[in-house]
Amino acid sequence: MAAGQAPVIRPGLWEVTKSGDLAGWIRLQMGDLEAQLQGLPPDQQAQIRQTIKAQIDAFGAPEKSCVSAEEAASFWQDQLTSDDCRRTLDWQAPGQGIMRAQCEGGRNATTQITSRGADEFSMATDSATPSGAKIAFTLNMRRLGADCGALKP
Repeated sequence: MAAGQAPVIRPGLWEVTKSGDLAGWIRLQMGDLEAQLQGLPPDQQAQIRQTIKAQIDAFGAPEKSCVSAEEAASFWQDQLTSDDCRRTLDWQAPGQGIMRAQCEGGRNATTQITSRGADEFSMATDSATPSGAKIAFTLNMRRLGADCGALKP
């Protein structure tokens, strides 16, 4: 793999694990929850909190997904697609890249991508919200094999 070149992602069964700032990850995904809950009936608030608790409990659990040949071919380009963020991705050395995001609402993020070949890589993200909250988390992705079994892309 030459400098400036994106690593190849192979199709198949992949496992993703998350680590890092769990509260920050939830804030990033859900926004300011308490503000969203205000004005809702107590039973709806309880249901939403229960759903979030389940997400928190499952945060570090590995997730499996099946990546098709088409998804693998466009993987890095797809990382640049977002409804609310403008992203750039620069491959600086073989297997090393930096993705920067500037999002609506003033949130910014920098992601360090480290590839260990076509079957394993990590994405370590540091993000800051307009209020100054710092969020850091890592996604580790590992290819388990070519056969996805019953899991579909």
